[in-house]
Amino acid sequence: MKISLCQLSFMQKIILVILFGFLVSLNACRQVEPDTTVIITEQILYSSSEKLRMLGRLITNQQIELIDHGFYISGDEIFHHQLLFLWGVK
Repeated sequence: MKISLCQLSFMQKIILVILFGFLVSLNACRQVEPDTTVIITEQILYSSSEKLRMLGRLITNQQIELIDHGFYISGDEIFHHQLLFLWGVK
């Protein structure tokens, strides 16, 4: 059974327009979050029995807010017993 738009009553057309507007508004309210790409690099510049000099970089395609910076250092790869060195607000 095919029903054309001309065969609908005025009230049915109003309901269809409201329903269509509601469905369109649901899709328009979705806010798409852009992907943030962050690359963290760490490099040991100098190490001796007394000193360790490291370089850390944070590269991203968007502005991000950083509060503190420092390093996690551990003797094993799983970081079970890690030491945290914080250098303060940058």
